[in-house]
Order: sequence, then structure tokens, then C-alpha cells
Amino acid sequence: MYNTILQVLVNPVFGGAYAFGKTESRTKVVNGRPKKTVGHRKIEEWGVLIKGHHPGYITWEQFERNQKLLGENNFMRTGSSRKAGRGGRGLLTGLLRCRRCGRMLYTYYAGRGDLVRYMCRGLRIVHGGQSCISFAGAKPEQQIVNEILRAVEGNAVEAAILAAERAENQEESRTQALSLELEQARYQARLAERRYESADPENRLVASELEARWNAALRRVADLEEACLSAERVVNDAPCG
Repeated sequence: MYNTILQVLVNPVFGGAYAFGKTESRTKVVNGRPKKTVGHRKIEEWGVLIKGHHPGYITWEQFERNQKLLGENNFMRTGSSRKAGRGGRGLLTGLLRCRRCGRMLYTYYAGRGDLVRYMCRGLRIVHGGQSCISFAGAKPEQQIVNEILRAVEGNAVEAAILAAERAENQEESRTQALSLELEQARYQARLAERRYESADPENRLVASELEARWNAALRRVADLEEACLSAERVVNDAPCG
């Protein structure tokens, strides 16, 4: 039932549109041999999309909002932002899987103190079976916290100092790179100016093109000068340009 409902919600037909090319095949090399898989959904990259093709159950705007919400609530999609259940205090939300069926555990909150529980409902939702496992999250989460603190104990200060030094070095390297890029841009602007001044004024087409290139070079210099000033505010002892 769950998969049936999901397929309806993600189908553009539900929003009154016709789409073709919603899935694609992918090939990757596994152990030196090509392996082809099919049925991968393409998000907003369909080959054909005709909006208003027929009366929909919902508007196309509502369909797009539903796709955004479904994407934000998908734990398995890379680059997603908001997650279902992330508003609570559960530390392991979206990180635990059921040992029996391999599905992601759901997160629930109950009681006045927002007590967290983790439950496997994948088999029940998809096939109507029984839940594999359910347990309170307080003790497992405390154990995870203790292990993390034990792992960083004694090295936390050194690690923080090293991270700060690396960040500072990265900013200095970025400032130096911007300085070199600015120097090159200024040279290109001077070269474009000389070419414009040496052009025959009677040849308006050539003069216009050279003037446009000169203006573009000047804009590039201005953008880099602004970027250098921003970098200098971060690294004051590394002058730019």
C-alpha cells in the first residue's frame, strides 16, 4: 500500500501533466566489468513534460510542492535539507538500520519530556507485517555520546588548534591566489585598452567589439578587487594585490 501511494504522489499524471523519460538506465564498472541497471528515477530531467495535458487531481503547483516535501523527508537522498523527525532531540535519527530487514529505523517522540524511541516499521508499512524491533533511545544515545567523548578525550584541544591552523592556511592560500588572479586581470585590462586605442575609429564594428572587451576586462578587475578586500578582512596580514 505504501509503495502504491508513493507511486501515485510522484507521478506527474496526478498533477495533470504528461511526462516521458522519467527513468533512465545507468552503467558502472564493477570488478572490471560494466554493470547496467534500469529504472532510476530522473528528478526534473524528464525527456518530455506537457503541463495541463489533462485535468489533474491537484494543481501542478501543489504537485511540485509535494515533490519538494517528499525530497526533504527522504533520508537516502544526497544533499537533502530538512528531515522527518529531525525537530526532536534524537541523536541517531536517520543513522540506524534494522539488523533483521536492513530498513531505516523510524523516530518517535512521546511524553512530556519528548522521550525518543526508534522503531522499524518498514516491513509493516510496505507488506503489512509486524514491526521488527522497537526500543527507547535514551541508553543507546548515552552510550554513543560516551564513546565519542572517550575517542576525543585528550586530543580535542590539539585537534581544534590544528583545524584552526588549517583554516588560516587555506584563507592565506586563497588570498594569494586572488592576488595573482587580480594581477593577471589588470594586465589583460591594460592590453585591452591598448588594443582599443590603436583601433581605427572609422571601423566602428571592430572598435565596438574592442571596447566591449575592454569593459569586460575592467569589470573583471573590479570583481577581483572586491573579492580581495573581503579576503583581507579575514586575513589582515596577507595583503592582496
